[in-house]
Amino acid sequence: MESALKFLELAPDGFVIADREGRIAFVNMQALKLFGYTRDELLGQPVEVLIPERFHAGHVAHRADYAGLPRTRPMGVGLELYGRRKDGTEFPVEISLSPVETPDGMLVTTAIRDITDRKLAEEQIRRLNQELEERVIERTAELTRSAIALRESEARFKAFMNHTAAVAWMKDEGGRYAYINEAFERRFQVKLDGVQDKTDFELFPADVAKQLHEHDLAVLAADEAQELQEAVPTPDGSMHHWLVFKFPFRDASGRRFVGGMAFDVTEKVMLEQQVRQAEKLAAIGQLTAGLAHEIGTPLSVIGGRAEYMLRKMAADDPLRTNLERIIGQIERITKIVNQLLSFTRTRPLELRPVAVPALVREVLALVEHPLKEHRIVVKVDCGAALPEVPADPDQLQQVLLNLIMNAIQAMPGGGALTIRAARTVPRRQREDPLDDRYVKIEIADQGAGIPPEHLPKIFDPFFTTKEVGKGTGLGLAVSNSIAHKHGGWLRVQSRVGEGSVFSLYLPLQPDPAKDETGAGRHG
Repeated sequence: MESALKFLELAPDGFVIADREGRIAFVNMQALKLFGYTRDELLGQPVEVLIPERFHAGHVAHRADYAGLPRTRPMGVGLELYGRRKDGTEFPVEISLSPVETPDGMLVTTAIRDITDRKLAEEQIRRLNQELEERVIERTAELTRSAIALRESEARFKAFMNHTAAVAWMKDEGGRYAYINEAFERRFQVKLDGVQDKTDFELFPADVAKQLHEHDLAVLAADEAQELQEAVPTPDGSMHHWLVFKFPFRDASGRRFVGGMAFDVTEKVMLEQQVRQAEKLAAIGQLTAGLAHEIGTPLSVIGGRAEYMLRKMAADDPLRTNLERIIGQIERITKIVNQLLSFTRTRPLELRPVAVPALVREVLALVEHPLKEHRIVVKVDCGAALPEVPADPDQLQQVLLNLIMNAIQAMPGGGALTIRAARTVPRRQREDPLDDRYVKIEIADQGAGIPPEHLPKIFDPFFTTKEVGKGTGLGLAVSNSIAHKHGGWLRVQSRVGEGSVFSLYLPLQPDPAKDETGAGRHG
């Protein structure tokens, strides 16, 4: 039981254990942080002190039945409730109740997880869905009203279609374009006379065109309107997600056509992906934190014994080389464990004004030897009037060191490493929805570049393109996490055979929208 309590003390979730009278017998550090109490303030108190008063009656009634509950399975998993902090504030939690049989009777273990961020994300997605549904209803109603006007005036039809925010088009039965509206022209940088009688195979990549054509055929075969989701790139190469309404119709001569209207829902799709990624990273964090602690202790013992044996061994002992290799591998594993802990732990930021040019010089001094060894020429372009950024210098140094070392490893045969820093206003709807001002630090190499299929996963934990034994896949994940804690973010651009450019964006003022974990509104 004692070892189990030690394990719970280090758990990333809050844990509270209550005795058969419903009084708190154990509470771990995470629970104390969640509710704002000290251990002495909670031990011996009824568990209802952690629950808003409006839930007390139901909880007491439930506790009265503890004695008759089964001892071999959970009493409730993934239950959503509200917790009450010492200062009286309430917050949403997810709890799981499990019975524990002890010599003194049955205890009830409660695992508590703060789901405030998840609730906020769910509410944001709900609002986006509601807004999208309202827009769809509104546009569909407009389209229905305009369909009547189409019979009376082609001019009125074009005027309506050219004033809607939706991308709209018509194609004949063979997939050839008969009409596109001005929104289509703007988004895809084409003109009506340039696309008439052309098919999707002449406008888009083959795989995209094949998808669009199959959807058109399905609408014609069903002879009814369909709601679809399609991924179509814009001319700048960025892939966009579209909510598409396609419908069949005939003109006055009886010829069959497919009409369509599409709304860009890329922002909604990206938000859903971010929510899923956050949940995945949370699960990885729990796993790696526990794994790192389990590995760390035996590694320390093995390393200590190996170093002791090495000191006692004669210089010409034939086993000395093998022992040195063992110690080297232990150090490598220890480094990976430390990186795991750095990734899963949230260390408070110690913000102070940081001069970016000076910090870049310090980092370059640390990597002077590998730069010379790989025959890499460094060019630094940091503006003299560059303002200081509020940052944690140690963590920011780690980010720059990771990015520069990656650039060095990408150029084993030598090349040019360019480091630039300047003030910037990120483009609206491309990098940030706000008008904040930032400092952007770019690190560009002339390496082999990153294949396009790897770019979406480049900041995922444990993803690496390096050979086995030459990378852990944690450097960029840790760097991205540090950037988010500062209210900034990392971006990468790369072309195979030409090299890569990693851009670090840092706000000039601390982000007021940061949550308790330090993740800003750009995370």
